[in-house]
Amino acid sequence: MSDSESNIDINDAPETSGAAELSDEERGVLEERIASTREQLLELASERDAVLSGLDDIRQGLGEAGVRRALEGTGFADGGALDDLTAKLAAGEEEKLRVLAELQNFRRRAAQSEQQARQQGQRSAVQQLLGVLDHFDLTLTQIDPEQATAASVLEGVKLIRDETVRILGGMGVAVIKPKTGEAFEPGRHTAIMQQPTSDAEPGQVVHLARAGYAIGEQIIRPAEVVVAAEPVEEGEGGH
Repeated sequence: MSDSESNIDINDAPETSGAAELSDEERGVLEERIASTREQLLELASERDAVLSGLDDIRQGLGEAGVRRALEGTGFADGGALDDLTAKLAAGEEEKLRVLAELQNFRRRAAQSEQQARQQGQRSAVQQLLGVLDHFDLTLTQIDPEQATAASVLEGVKLIRDETVRILGGMGVAVIKPKTGEAFEPGRHTAIMQQPTSDAEPGQVVHLARAGYAIGEQIIRPAEVVVAAEPVEEGEGGH
């Protein structure tokens, strides 16, 4: 083994910085590199311990001359070279601990950022829904029970409902309202019952019992529907 081959400095590993600004892909690459580096360092540490233990055995049996003979041709026969190797391995262990600490700090900051983002999202949602409550409060204070009509109350409720739907739409929430004759879609729809009918094909929606809601492809609540079944012919089931 040549000097250039044996004097490998494990401190040449690239530095990591700015973990909080990394993309998800870069974070994945960093964690893979850390895992690989950790395994390599553990192997080096194990090999170092085995080498030092072997040299101690040789030293006890043959003295320093035996140690020098064992180190000949390895690049570590000169005085102090073995100490340099031990120092480099120790530095590598320190580097491993530093990288692991940095990863732990990165994960902690990522968890804090995720929590802050969740809280900010909740705050934004509540702020928008507060407007709906304001509409309810305003309606309740302005309606005169003795003069209000059912039509005016229904109109007020409709306006508030429309405002709620508008706010949910601004949050990316879509309403799932399948119409009569549409195909039943498992996952997006839940069949609460089957109804024999000749007005729709079996498996099609006959009636919407309760609307569903989704954000993108994620279903928050499926729509509850009545599904068409084969109509019962007259005389069927009789004895």
